[in-house]
Amino acid sequence: MSAQVVYRFNGFRLDPVRRLLFRANGEPIPLKPKVFDTLLYLVERPGVLVNKQALLEAVWPHVVVEENNLNKAVSTLRHVFGETRDEHRFIVTEPGRGYRFVAHVEAVPAESAISMSGVPVSRMEAGGAPTTASATAAAQSSVPPSQPHPTTVQPRKRSLVWVAAAVVLAGVAAVSWTAQRSAAARWAREEAIPEVARLVDAGDYQAAFALAGEARKSVAKDPLLERVTPLFAATFSVRTTPAGADVYVRAYADADGD
Repeated sequence: MSAQVVYRFNGFRLDPVRRLLFRANGEPIPLKPKVFDTLLYLVERPGVLVNKQALLEAVWPHVVVEENNLNKAVSTLRHVFGETRDEHRFIVTEPGRGYRFVAHVEAVPAESAISMSGVPVSRMEAGGAPTTASATAAAQSSVPPSQPHPTTVQPRKRSLVWVAAAVVLAGVAAVSWTAQRSAAARWAREEAIPEVARLVDAGDYQAAFALAGEARKSVAKDPLLERVTPLFAATFSVRTTPAGADVYVRAYADADGD
């Protein structure tokens, strides 16, 4: 579910796909990877008491860590949300048991899907070119009664209507495609690439590598991305005998991964 929606609560927006937290004005809030994972785990379970041990195992899988790491992550989140010690607008601590996310959470479709949707058909029908059926009817009704051979005129008018509709649809498709490319490039430059730099600073090179790959799909070259890429990635060649072998890579810290 988290890969298809974003979560809204008390003026904040949490995007699991981009791994970013935003304020109401759209300003991104930098969070360390484990702090983000802690928040996401709680937000996905609003109102539910989450046991501390379950939260530790979810955020730090296959790693033995002290409970103090979790306390620090929750403390950081409270600071981000502007909570004082006596306030419980977001996270409630139940001593000896765990944490409960108490803010009202609304799950909505991911912005990437909304921003890249095409122009609704109803808009074209209301203000643009007529639909095929209505255009054909208009063509038929426009034939003068005195026309000696109306059947020879109607097919030509019908074909002209089809051509006009095709041109309109092609124009709409071109505008939609351009808008999608523009939105994707803007996301890469304004959000993804700065987040890559932040992940590098935090030492989360695996997440930086994955996000950089997504950004490069929309932006071929970017000065900041080119500058930080050597810090988490290297290019090398592998020769095999016989040729054509598949090469697989696993993250160093992911001991149990594929």
